[in-house]
Amino acid sequence: FNLGDKIKIDISGQSLIEYNGLLEVNDVDISLATITGTGSVTPRIATIADINANGQTWESTLVTITGVTISGGTAGTYAGSTVLTDATGTLPMFTTAFSAFAGTAYPVTPVSVTGYIGDFNGLQLNIRNTSDVQ
Repeated sequence: FNLGDKIKIDISGQSLIEYNGLLEVNDVDISLATITGTGSVTPRIATIADINANGQTWESTLVTITGVTISGGTAGTYAGSTVLTDATGTLPMFTTAFSAFAGTAYPVTPVSVTGYIGDFNGLQLNIRNTSDVQ
């Protein structure tokens, strides 16, 4: 699927599970998903403190955090776990090594980061591509 695709998924007969803190629909076959159109999602503007306070309620919500620095990771790249820091706190950001942009160096100056709130034994942010970092 492409970024911006609207997708309908038939989850009847499927089960919900919590995997390391994230609520998921279990074992959904790709044939149960169909593209119904295109669109966009406007991210919620938030601070890291907002996310830490509301993460369970906002799970899988797209957010934008401004004035963020990124640190850590593998050799200054997005690969693995990095740390986002703004004036209100810190939040892990995770990028799988299988991501096409994992080996890309992240900026060292303050940026705005857009991503969705996830949970893997604790809150984290996941970006969709390097365009999510401005």
